[in-house]
Amino acid sequence: MGTYYRIEKRAVCPYYTGDYKRRSDGHPLICCEDGTRIPFPDRCSFSGFVEEFCLRDWRSCCVARMRNRFYERQDPANESSGRQIAAPTVGRRNGE
Repeated sequence: MGTYYRIEKRAVCPYYTGDYKRRSDGHPLICCEDGTRIPFPDRCSFSGFVEEFCLRDWRSCCVARMRNRFYERQDPANESSGRQIAAPTVGRRNGE
């Protein structure tokens, strides 16, 4: 992977971990907390996705919904106690 597009300081999604330009073809790529990589065919589609989901309404993103379901489900080992896995907070990405 190549250079950052540098939206990490503005991203509001707690699952966002970085965005890159792929070395192989130069197309943009978004990386999320669980290793999910979302490739885009061009800068225009990348920008539209970023503006809609990473910078504004992250709860509508399919990756964020999947991660939320993961964190909201109960831990089978603690089922009797009713404890849940805690979701990450916004300030914990990128080593903050």
